Amino acid sequence: MSNTRAFLKAVLCGTISGAIPGLMFSWIGLLIFFGDQSWGGLYLFFAPIILAAPVVFTACLLVGLPLTALLVHLGQERDRYYVLTGLLVGASPTSLGFLFPDGLVGFALLGVSGALGGAVSGWVWGRHRDDLKLARSAVDRD
Repeated sequence: MSNTRAFLKAVLCGTISGAIPGLMFSWIGLLIFFGDQSWGGLYLFFAPIILAAPVVFTACLLVGLPLTALLVHLGQERDRYYVLTGLLVGASPTSLGFLFPDGLVGFALLGVSGALGGAVSGWVWGRHRDDLKLARSAVDRD
């Protein structure tokens, strides 16, 4: 699999998994859509995915790819480093909640979604990078 395809797969998987907590509540949008035939209900249902996609893409681009370059340079590339970094970066909105105590619950929910999305993105990307390492070592042995 190409790096571009693996990157997009990591973004897609992270987006969907990060949106799952929000999707658990957005089913109300489907009730509005089917009850009132209002398109606003459909937008409400897909809002978690629409909001998560650019965030996950940006985080993968600005954190994941530089992390890959750094780990390759250091010779320390391991899939667990991608998962841990995704988890920590994704959970970082929770830390903002301590600056704004009134919104702590909202920031905590964002942190849970972000941690889940970041960890899954890191896991998918880390598996791809491990597969590349194995393929390279097999070629080097031949």
